[in-house]
Amino acid sequence: MRVDEERPRLSGSSAPGRGLLGRVLGIAAGIVLLVLGFTLSALLFAFLLVAGILAGGILWWRTRALRQALRSQMQQMREGREEYMAEGMDEDRMRRDGGRVIEGEVIRTDNDRDERRP
Repeated sequence: MRVDEERPRLSGSSAPGRGLLGRVLGIAAGIVLLVLGFTLSALLFAFLLVAGILAGGILWWRTRALRQALRSQMQQMREGREEYMAEGMDEDRMRRDGGRVIEGEVIRTDNDRDERRP
């Protein structure tokens, strides 16, 4: 390309310029699409919100028996602990009640590893 040659212009569109009517129609179409998008997103949000509330309600309703059983078990544990604390804590009492402490040590030598190897 020589210096005196005209460079081709790069423009966003190769279509001829639009008139006033084309611009107005383009703006109107953009506004309609924007309103339509907001409307659809609001409807989708409302649908998901209602579905989430319904799912939470169903889960809450179906687990009511479990919650009641847990509450009664916690109450029994509190009452048993209060009785146990009132009577005093000694080791003989803990052994009779089934409380146990498990302790242990593991001693590993290098010979154990060598025997397993082929």
